[in-house]
Amino acid sequence: MLITAMSISAMTISVAMAGGFNDKIFEGNNLDSMVFGQQLINAIITKENDISFMECIQQCVNYKRCKSVNYLRSFLQCELNYEEELSEEIFFISNSNVIFSRIKEWKKVR
Repeated sequence: MLITAMSISAMTISVAMAGGFNDKIFEGNNLDSMVFGQQLINAIITKENDISFMECIQQCVNYKRCKSVNYLRSFLQCELNYEEELSEEIFFISNSNVIFSRIKEWKKVR
């Protein structure tokens, strides 16, 4: 899967599959949809390997309990999280390799 178009101002991202365009186009409300350099700790449901950022978002949207993702860019690894808010047990750490995103800030536009 390749990202074929990305409009940073509107955060509209089209995703193309090898056989053509996928129906699913997501739109984040603004740049706050993605937090670079922060990783949510102690809330992981599952991990997916060899996956793109947009596939990671799609996995979370399809998983009922998923509320946020950590995407580890260097490893092409997606961590699906059951939480999006901080607590005593759940917190952020700095990690320049990670993009964190809350799923409620993404919406399907098609």
